[in-house]
Amino acid sequence: MCQTFEMRPPPTLDEQITIVDVLSDLVAELCAQDTRLEKTRKIKQTMRQGLFTENTRLL
Repeated sequence: MCQTFEMRPPPTLDEQITIVDVLSDLVAELCAQDTRLEKTRKIKQTMRQGLFTENTRLL
């Protein structure tokens, strides 16, 4: 019942650097999206407060 599998050698240093670069870019993009989401939520909250405090009506 032994299963065989193929072992790949570890990536070369150049491949590791490329992988790290891609992952770093991905993390940076996710952080930027989180920042945009938080700003959007604050704008939405501010607009909602303005609607209820100034008796502004939507037509």
